[in-house]
Amino acid sequence: MYLNIKFSIVFLLSSFYIYVGSGQVVKGKVFNKNTNEVILFANLTFTDSLDNKFYCETTLDGSYLIALKKFGKYGVSIQYIGLQTK
Repeated sequence: MYLNIKFSIVFLLSSFYIYVGSGQVVKGKVFNKNTNEVILFANLTFTDSLDNKFYCETTLDGSYLIALKKFGKYGVSIQYIGLQTK
């Protein structure tokens, strides 16, 4: 059902939920919503319903890619040193 999930995160340092199909790759870019610049080396935390955490980091172009093995709803938190989480 979910062959590929692509989305861009437009809110810097926020928390939200996504739904993932079994064995799916989630990828996107992290932008500063005020300046529209990409955020380098931001930390992303994906948390499932059992409170298991999966981590990844944005690259030099602000992109990230993570393989999530279980179907379900994931909370996503983005953190970057020097900026406040909303």
